[in-house]
Amino acid sequence: MVQEIAVSATAIAKCDDLEMPFFDLVSNFLFVFGNRESIVTTTSLDVWYLIFAQRSGRQSGHVRLTDVPGSLGPLLDLLENMRAFRATDVRDKIYSVLGICDEGLQPILTHTHITRQTDRWLGPLTGAVTRLKNFVNASNPDLSWGIPAALKPDYARDVPAVYTDLARYMTSKSPMFLDVLSFVQHKVAPPAFPAPGEFPSWVPKWFETKTFAVFRESNFGAGICVPPLSDLVVSRVQRAFSGIPGSLTLDGFHVGAVHRVSEPMIFTPHGDSKTEAVKSAWDQLLPNLKGVFPRPTQLYRTGEPFKVAFCKALSAHPQGAFYGSVLSNAAMGFRFPDVEGQMNRERVLEVGEAATQAFLAGVGGQELDERAAKNVVAFRTGMGLYCYKRRAFLTREGHLGIGPTVMQPGDEVVVLFRGRMPYVLRLAGPSRYVFLGDCYVRDEDIMYGKVTESVRHGREGPLARFYEMR
Repeated sequence: MVQEIAVSATAIAKCDDLEMPFFDLVSNFLFVFGNRESIVTTTSLDVWYLIFAQRSGRQSGHVRLTDVPGSLGPLLDLLENMRAFRATDVRDKIYSVLGICDEGLQPILTHTHITRQTDRWLGPLTGAVTRLKNFVNASNPDLSWGIPAALKPDYARDVPAVYTDLARYMTSKSPMFLDVLSFVQHKVAPPAFPAPGEFPSWVPKWFETKTFAVFRESNFGAGICVPPLSDLVVSRVQRAFSGIPGSLTLDGFHVGAVHRVSEPMIFTPHGDSKTEAVKSAWDQLLPNLKGVFPRPTQLYRTGEPFKVAFCKALSAHPQGAFYGSVLSNAAMGFRFPDVEGQMNRERVLEVGEAATQAFLAGVGGQELDERAAKNVVAFRTGMGLYCYKRRAFLTREGHLGIGPTVMQPGDEVVVLFRGRMPYVLRLAGPSRYVFLGDCYVRDEDIMYGKVTESVRHGREGPLARFYEMR
């Protein structure tokens, strides 16, 4: 049904004797959902709104979701957006989107790291290879030339094997970024010793409903830097999957041990509810510093006031406030701005800083002008986007951050090389870990890869080591 609506010129929504143009109905989603009494994560509306945004972008030029004809975007994004869809066979959660995603329509994209900047040069090449692939496979349908094995429907394999193969492939393909790990959302803590045939802890279960928003489209690069020459000698792919079947072994470094965590942050879309959630998380993590304005002012490990660092941690600074400003503006006017065109780091930092300061000023009882009031909305929207059902945490080393629902004191925060975000692991045995999910740490040197660069090139910082996850 999704594919039919995505490619159709018109669509009609019907309920008994009532009917209306489907895209007129979808166009009201932002307004309606912005006025709901509760936040809903288990919804399929993201997909329908994605189709509407793509159609609006083609007409207005404001949105450019993908350059692959007939595609709704990258495979991982579609799998995440379609979590709420049901399937009789959950393997079809993967197989059914291959005809409307970038990688399914142009499999060469899975072998190369193509961005909007490189696409102008590689676009004609990918198109030519795709046409050749289609011609060869049309002559011999059983050949499936040019299609990775993980993207070929195979109902002879059981569900965990299908999902594990895809996660393994998305981890091992060039340039071995670990983006797929950010889609892991455990409902309950995974077992320390998964039985044969069970899901490894590092494999996303896209057939489960969404728990919280993913740190997507971020400009963070916690584990990314110019690789040392040793990467040309040692095969990271072979090393990552050379252990026990179902295990994933990656190198990285220790950031901190979790000391305290808040309760999962639950609130309504209304601003006051989000403000109370911030205050509650502060009191849970920092019981010795009652109130968001401790006197005298306490300083965070980065030298900024603790209250500023805390608010920036909850909004995944500067990403949250920036997207909050974009989403709040779009919701008020149904506009689709060119987000990528605005995402230079200076602009993002400027928006995030202004939003944080405005929020703290409002909490402190200061009177806000119209511009500051909009910045408060941007902060609350961004904080609500990333914090809902996540836990705020404090490490023994003094790091603040937000992480997965299942994390608890004693867990370990690490950076894994080639991962955009830090991750939370739980020790399950000698040199063996359970993967819990990704997280945000309030430290720009960590989040933007400066520490990784020092560690990987042997300059300074923590020692690199291997983490085996099952």
